[in-house]
Formats: sequence, structure tokens, C-alpha cells
Amino acid sequence: MRLLSILLICVLAYQNFCLQAVVAETAGQSVVSTKSVLPVLNEERLHQDWMYQDHGLNTGQCFASSAPVKFYDLTDDPSTGISESKIYTHLLDYGKAGVAGGAEINGVAFQKTTERNGICVIRGEKTNYGWKNGLGNSWGNIADDPAIAKNSGLRDLLNDCNYGQNTEMQLTGLTSGKTYEVRIYCRKYNNENRTFPISFDAGNGNQASVTYDYNQRTPHVLAFRYVPQNSALTIRFGKAAQNYDIHALTNEEVTESLPLAETTKDCSTESAML
Repeated sequence: MRLLSILLICVLAYQNFCLQAVVAETAGQSVVSTKSVLPVLNEERLHQDWMYQDHGLNTGQCFASSAPVKFYDLTDDPSTGISESKIYTHLLDYGKAGVAGGAEINGVAFQKTTERNGICVIRGEKTNYGWKNGLGNSWGNIADDPAIAKNSGLRDLLNDCNYGQNTEMQLTGLTSGKTYEVRIYCRKYNNENRTFPISFDAGNGNQASVTYDYNQRTPHVLAFRYVPQNSALTIRFGKAAQNYDIHALTNEEVTESLPLAETTKDCSTESAML
């Protein structure tokens, strides 16, 4: 009887160890969590704040982000996930250089703009969607980034930008209760520290924020999936020592949770996002 009790204790201890030691292989290294991190897909988990590690540059840099904000690396047109099969409300190509009418990626034409406010044009037709109070300074002909494929639509998209800070941009004309994903396209500008705060607010507690140095990342998308309480999404570009560069913005309808493969991983001492 005593032997049986000992065996039972050993089995329970082993099971507990398995739950507490999760090992993930990344870039030839093991990232170990000291707590159980089995995926929990619920609203409480999605709205907690975590720390993520940038594996795009493999620098080990951590930056603050709330869980619904995702990062995806960009290298060429296929990596963007842009598709003619998707329904877009906004396809904005910012800046005063590049293709005159807007970049085209995977058969999808963007709307060229340098304006803070405007009405969206999709497939050559004006829509009921729009934007206001965006970043209003325009720039063009930024030096090529070797991480971006030459002669690609992505290169045209990231070749120029609008820039600024301290404004609350709104995407308007949205349908309350429908699921969308907004994506902000950005890339390195120079070697300065450009740590910048951005937050998203769809109302009814559907919020998220991120603060990161975009000069320390490869070309990337900053994505937020949301359900607007009313007919707008607010994107707050905060205050910082340097401005934020926005090269493009898309907003698409989402019918199911199928994001691109993530290129970031949690590096907090508390847990690891697998």
C-alpha cells in the first residue's frame, strides 16, 4: 500500500512538471517557461499585457504590447497576405513618391494619398468608408531596404510615407458588430531610436496598445483585430521624441480567425506564447 502511494505521488509530480516546463525551439535556441502555458483562448487572456521578443532581427529586444496587437514581417508581395479574395474598406498608400495612382500588390490596387482626411476609393469607386485626423506630413523616395524584394509592389508601397505624432485618427463608415482587421505597414527609416506608442480603440472595451522602436525591426505589419461598437475605429498616435512613419494602411473584413504566421514570441519570465 505504501509503495502504491509513492508511485501515485511520482506520477502526479511528473504530470505537474510537464505542465510547468514548456520548451519551444526558436532560431536554434530553447525558450523555456516556468509555468503552465497551455493555450487559453478567452477574452481575459486576449486583453492581458505581455512582453514580446523581436525575432525578425534576432536581437532579443523586448517591447511592450497588449496581446491583440500582432506583428508580421514583410519581405515580398506574397508575405503581405493581401488578396483579391478579401473585402477591404481601406487600402491607403501614403506618401508623395512611388506609383502615382498607388501601389498594386497581388492584383489589389491601393489608393495613393498624402492627406489627413479622405474618402476611400476601392476598385476605382468611391465608397462610404473614410478616414480623418491621420498623420499629415508627407515624404518620399526613402532609401531601399535590402529586406524588401526589388521590383515588387511591396517596394512601391514602402518607398514613401506620411509621418507625424499626437493625433487620433479615425477609420469611418464601419459596421457595428462586424469583425475587421486593421494593418499598419512600417519599416526602418534610419538608425535613431524611434520608440513610439500606438493604441487602438473600437469602443466597448475593445482596446489594445503597443510601444516599440520601429527602427529596430525589419519591414513589418502592425495588426489589430476588432469589432467596432459604433461605426469607427480610433488609432491614437502618441507623443515621442521622433515621429512615426506610416507607409500604408489596410482594413479588411474578417470572417474567421486566420492571421498570418506570427514572427514574434513572448520573452517574459512569466509565460511563453506558443
